[in-house]
Amino acid sequence: MKLLFVHGIRVIKCEGKHYFDASYSAGVFERYFKYFDEITFLSRMVEDENAKNILEPVLDNRITFEGISSYTELFNPETKKRIEKIVEQADAVIVRLPCDLAEVVQNIAQKSGKPVIAEVVACSFGALWYHSWKGRLVSGIYYFRLKKQVKKADHVMYVTQSFLQNRYPASGDYIGISDVDIGELEAEALKKRLLKIKDYSKDKKIILGTIGAVYVKYKGQRYVLKAMASLIKKGYNLEYQMVGGGTPTKLIKLAERLGIKDRIIFTGSLKHEDVFRWLDTIDIYVQPSDIEGLPRSMVEALSRACPMIGTRVGGIPELIEDKWTFKRKDIKGLEKVLEQMINANLHEIAQINYEKAKEYTNSSLNPRRDSYYKQVLKKHNMLAEDAN
Repeated sequence: MKLLFVHGIRVIKCEGKHYFDASYSAGVFERYFKYFDEITFLSRMVEDENAKNILEPVLDNRITFEGISSYTELFNPETKKRIEKIVEQADAVIVRLPCDLAEVVQNIAQKSGKPVIAEVVACSFGALWYHSWKGRLVSGIYYFRLKKQVKKADHVMYVTQSFLQNRYPASGDYIGISDVDIGELEAEALKKRLLKIKDYSKDKKIILGTIGAVYVKYKGQRYVLKAMASLIKKGYNLEYQMVGGGTPTKLIKLAERLGIKDRIIFTGSLKHEDVFRWLDTIDIYVQPSDIEGLPRSMVEALSRACPMIGTRVGGIPELIEDKWTFKRKDIKGLEKVLEQMINANLHEIAQINYEKAKEYTNSSLNPRRDSYYKQVLKKHNMLAEDAN
């Protein structure tokens, strides 16, 4: 059987090969290959000759790629015909929402009677509201669009346990289960973290870290810079490392104004396996976003027993204790929570986070995910009743 998987992320094409950015791994598709022989990945597609130098190509010949260069192509009748043909060739469709391309595909697939699972991974309203003033003008429109798409979907999978469900309720069957793929926990990760903490001292350099595109305003790195500048004046020796693609022009200018440019490091995008190695080098992970679904990067940080703080938005409170959260845009609140963590029992926090990560391992998530997929496929007579 053939699955059409639709997502709004960019796939990078270089010398005939395809690459996912650091936030995505081809290994995630193994969960679908249990039921499908082939997967067509439909997304935005760009060409970048530098991809081969920083990313690993997708070499799985079971995955083929289709793409559009921009969402404006969706207004082109020829593009719509091409998408209709791609949908026609699929036995089932998974769309990741919110995404303009996914909306178009969902509508086409449902009209043609194809089984569709909508995976809701983010809040469109928040992403636009905190993006720019232009985003605010259309945030309400996109909020109702996503709400409509989720309502009309027969099958819905949310990445959160309650946040997205409450904001975008389903009328069909649904389940709340994270889409992360951290495999199984490494016992060495906890041992390494505890050894690192053994040498930890608030008088030594403390490394903070965040994963997120450095040009996306709502990821909130600027709040960390401001809180960090205040703490440095108090005598703390801090360094801030940011992993993520894009040009950090505004963040560099802000760091210069704050007098902390020599305390920040931009690593750019990292290969998926390198993200885990990087997490082992930092002391505290910070997720300062204005809006989130359930951040994959935070679950990855949990799996490395990394002490962590984050904004009280989206699914973040599902991952960490309330005392380690702060209100969005609250720089003083961030500063307070960060200072408290710097002086806290990091040994205990590391163990708590490592235990929390067990809820997101493949052995924990896969049985629930498989049960749901089987339920959907059986409903559409695509799986034998006695299938294991």
